[in-house]
Amino acid sequence: MTEVKSLLLENRLTIEEIAQNCGFKSDIALYKTFKRIYSITPGQFRKMNTMKIEEQ
Repeated sequence: MTEVKSLLLENRLTIEEIAQNCGFKSDIALYKTFKRIYSITPGQFRKMNTMKIEEQ
């Protein structure tokens, strides 16, 4: 999941591409796993962290 978070922060790959690169069967599998572990969706994580970077 560390790799997933890192790729989400780079913001150049879609969630589907990240799922494929990190060995998930689908973007839905990544979504469900990410949400279960972090209680937010990958898109929410990306948006929250992109906003923090832009504020700096």
